[in-house]
Amino acid sequence: MAVLVEYAPAEVDAFIAFADAVEEEFEGIMVDGVEVPDRPHAFDIRLEDGQTIYSRAQEAAAPSAETLPHYSDLFARLRAAGLQAAA
Repeated sequence: MAVLVEYAPAEVDAFIAFADAVEEEFEGIMVDGVEVPDRPHAFDIRLEDGQTIYSRAQEAAAPSAETLPHYSDLFARLRAAGLQAAA
């Protein structure tokens, strides 16, 4: 299973940091990213089956770069959705 992230151009560093953290936490899992220049502040995390794990636009009252949850919360959401380290 893979994790897919759509992110705004200004969020490339946040994407890289998140991808590195996920790949360390869930050994063998790949994180793919797509830059979406027409969506400022975008940061959406989905599983490859389309299940949304986090959407800044849906969860933040005023989406901005400061609204990404702690990785521990995002990891818990990924585990609850069935993600585990690759065997």
